[in-house]
Amino acid sequence: MWSFLEESYTRLSKKDKNSVQKKAGHFGRQVVFTGFDGNKETEHLYIAKFLINKLDRFVEFKSRNLNSQVPLIDRYRLMVRVFPWRRELAERRSHYHNSQCLA
Repeated sequence: MWSFLEESYTRLSKKDKNSVQKKAGHFGRQVVFTGFDGNKETEHLYIAKFLINKLDRFVEFKSRNLNSQVPLIDRYRLMVRVFPWRRELAERRSHYHNSQCLA
């Protein structure tokens, strides 16, 4: 989810980024995966680190400190509920890549 969010946000125009900021408030200012709380969400933090560092998944997060210092799992769970289904994501990425190839 965060890979898609970050990638999509970086492609937005300045006008669209401003629109996101207005609609999402504080959460729209910096669309970045900050990880999990190392004290209260330790299991999630270690799983994320394992996926990134050992399985080479989500390598865009590899150089980050993923200890957010604040609990975020409840916020992430809310986000997942409204996030597009996986099939929709795949179709959007496929469409984007195909349109890039045609350009």
